[in-house]
Amino acid sequence: MKAFPYTTLKDVLVLSDSGTWGNVLSKGKGCPALRSSDISGYKLDFENVAYVEIPERDLERKRLETGDIIITKSSGSSNLVGKCAIFYPPN
Repeated sequence: MKAFPYTTLKDVLVLSDSGTWGNVLSKGKGCPALRSSDISGYKLDFENVAYVEIPERDLERKRLETGDIIITKSSGSSNLVGKCAIFYPPN
């Protein structure tokens, strides 16, 4: 098995930002927005993703790409902080 080098998150971090949220829309309209509750067992569950109206200025900057690591850094529930997953688009 190949060993991976150890590094700090700070050394590989591209964006440390809060998420963005907008007005909630009907399913399938607007932009899908992941929440901490959509992370389970280090994987994303897209079944109950919220669809929201995201400001145009945020769309490209916050768009996830395959392999992005998502980490919950704050939440109204302390048990959600630290939840993480690697982003793979749904099939």
